[in-house]
Amino acid sequence: MAAAARVELRPVPEAARPALPAATFADAYAREDAPAAITAHAAAMAVLGGPPPALFAALMKLRHRIVQPLGLKTDELLSAAKVGAHSVARIGPFPVLQKSPTRVVLGLNDKHLDFRIVVLAEPLGAASRVTVSTLVLEHNALGRAYMAMVKPFHRWISRHVLARADFFKHSN
Repeated sequence: MAAAARVELRPVPEAARPALPAATFADAYAREDAPAAITAHAAAMAVLGGPPPALFAALMKLRHRIVQPLGLKTDELLSAAKVGAHSVARIGPFPVLQKSPTRVVLGLNDKHLDFRIVVLAEPLGAASRVTVSTLVLEHNALGRAYMAMVKPFHRWISRHVLARADFFKHSN
């Protein structure tokens, strides 16, 4: 069995902060073993485009049952998201808001909070650093309560999906 990739908690990069400047929560995790020429889109596909970990899928099902009566967005609403007459591009379940060769911004706004996932690909010579930042802007007590419940799971899931990402399978 191959050794798990080294994932490190990092300060949120300045390039990620404009995605949600007033964020009340922000974190970032990074790996430095991606191919030198990988784009942010390919990195985002490697990290977030595959099937989610079983724990994440189970937690999301539970989340949807709990928040649907509160009028918060669920998978059904997320999958129906449209911009004008065109479907929103997605990576995994997340709508793509912005895309460049070095930066992809995914996210959604809801009543209780807004979130952004920013994937950065940064060449380091023979390899690239891929950093995945999560930024959240809580709007109210429901948003704060929601974040308090999901933070421990978020940290585990963030590390896990970045560690298991196969950048070589998704590189350009």
